[in-house]
Amino acid sequence: MIIRLLRCLMFCLAVFPATADDLLVRSQVIPEEAWIGQRVILQVDVLAPNAWAKITRFGNIELSGAYVLPPKDEGVRLQETVEGMPYTGQRYEISIYPQRSGSFELEMEALEVEVRTLGVNAGNVTRKVALPTVKFDSRVPPGAEGIRGLISTTRLTAEQEWEPQPGDMQVGDAIKRTIRLQAAGISGMAFEPLGQEPIDGLALYPAQPRIDDRVERGTIEGSRVETFTYVAERSESYTLPAIVLEWWDIKRESLERIELPGASFKVVRGKQATAAETAGSLPVAWIITATIVILVLAALFLLRQSIPNWWQKRLVARKQTEH
Repeated sequence: MIIRLLRCLMFCLAVFPATADDLLVRSQVIPEEAWIGQRVILQVDVLAPNAWAKITRFGNIELSGAYVLPPKDEGVRLQETVEGMPYTGQRYEISIYPQRSGSFELEMEALEVEVRTLGVNAGNVTRKVALPTVKFDSRVPPGAEGIRGLISTTRLTAEQEWEPQPGDMQVGDAIKRTIRLQAAGISGMAFEPLGQEPIDGLALYPAQPRIDDRVERGTIEGSRVETFTYVAERSESYTLPAIVLEWWDIKRESLERIELPGASFKVVRGKQATAAETAGSLPVAWIITATIVILVLAALFLLRQSIPNWWQKRLVARKQTEH
């Protein structure tokens, strides 16, 4: 008799899919109190009884004063037993990077959840469910007041490369500066763009930043690579400034500083530029000379009758003077 009842129950569960009330939706924020620039993880779980649930659409996620990065993958599969009933679903992680101190309250739009029922009459049903309001606090690390784009993490590295190495250059030559930033527990999207002020006499060509995030077993390590190319436009001495990065070490609770040194070099006129200037000056000289010759010839042509008469009168006057 008991076996028959269980079979009947399983048949009913297969025929009648889970409703919105049957869905189990949970949210948790880790940590509940964070530093500015630290990754705050919002865990969202969706599970369905005797079915499999997953989120198909998160909707627009915005939080004033923080960067919010939605999950990039399909989440992690969950299997739990709640009050003796099996639940299956997915866990998603949303990364939040607070940029100010104070309290945060995140209200999300209704989530679209797909429930895939099991059994003979298996099928998919889409539900809209609300996520409970999420709250957490953020604070400024000591001594970090006013630092724009602060990163709080356990490890941050910064490297730079020059191509070619800084040295004397000629007009038209280029030098490339590549900076690579990498941090543990931080997405590459969370790094503040490196601003480079234009320098008079050097044309600046920034490349599109490269972002790379590596996710493994719930951990993330992100990097951001920025490249700047400077082209010398005129001969002069130039200095590219150093890049200073300040970040907060969560483990040591200390403000760290990284300085990438700048470079100084001199730009001189190249042989090609000198030859071009010389070649450019030759036509001008020829034009001036030709103009003078033409003017002289034109004057002689206009005075072709006056000059002989003047010369003859001069000879006659000279003879009279001799007599």
